[in-house]
Formats: sequence, C-alpha cells, structure tokens
Amino acid sequence: MIAGATASTISRPSAGCVLIGRDGGHPAYIVRVIPVSAGLSNYDVPTAMVLVSAPDQDRVSACELAELYGLSPAESRLAIAVAFGKRLSGIADEYGVQITTLRTQLSSVLKKCEVERQSDLVRLISNIPVVRMPAETEHIQLASVDREELLFAQKPVPIAVA
Repeated sequence: MIAGATASTISRPSAGCVLIGRDGGHPAYIVRVIPVSAGLSNYDVPTAMVLVSAPDQDRVSACELAELYGLSPAESRLAIAVAFGKRLSGIADEYGVQITTLRTQLSSVLKKCEVERQSDLVRLISNIPVVRMPAETEHIQLASVDREELLFAQKPVPIAVA
C-alpha cells in the first residue's frame, strides 16, 4: 500500500486500507495509507501518511462530548453507551436508573446534538475525530525505523504494536 501511495511512475497514487488482527478478542486495527502531495510534505519525494486506529478505542470521551454539545455528564455517558451499541434496558440496569429517565435524557441528547434518531446519534459520535495524547494510547514500537522515515515513508516500514 505504501508503494502504491508513494509511486511516482503512475499518474495518480492510490490510497488503501487493511485490517490487522489483535489478540484478546479485540477488533482488528484499521491501517490506512494515504498519499501526501509534495506541496504538503515539505519534501521533494513522494510521501504517504500511515494512520493506525483501534475501533474499540477511537471514540470521543464523555467529557469531550459534553463539551462539544453542552450535554450533562449523565447525558454524555448515555450517548457514549448508545454509540457502543448498548440497549437502554442494559444501561438502566448498569446505572441503576429507570428506563423512563434514560428516554428523557436521550430525547435531550438528540435535541442538543441536532439529530432525530439514535442511529443518527451513533453516526455523529462515530465520526467525531479522536486524537489521543501519547500517554492515552497503546505504545507503538518502531522496528529499527526513525520517525522521519515512518512519517514520510518511501517504502514499506515494519511496525510492531505492543
């Protein structure tokens, strides 16, 4: 994929993605390779950007969601739980509240987020870009590669996720 994204012999470099399996029942990592135009990279060689994400970790936090949409802590926890596919009955049991309370909170969340249905809320939350500080993410070990080579790779670069 990196070779295709950095190919200078073809008129239009290609992007691509691949799944890399994980242990422990976690969903696979999603690896995306995207060509970067020479004007954006400050280098005079074809470059590519490699993005690695973990679907089970790449969700906005309840705190961030509250800040973005003016949600209460209870509303933002509910919205995150719904985005992770939990049912209202299960959330009610987990939080020790009545399902009618959750329905009222969900109605408020939908209004504040300017969406009409739960599926719209899930889509909205799933599409909020997430950037974690290094201490919040899994540690990535580079296999004998310096950072510049990884960021502006002209050839495939092996990486191992610990």
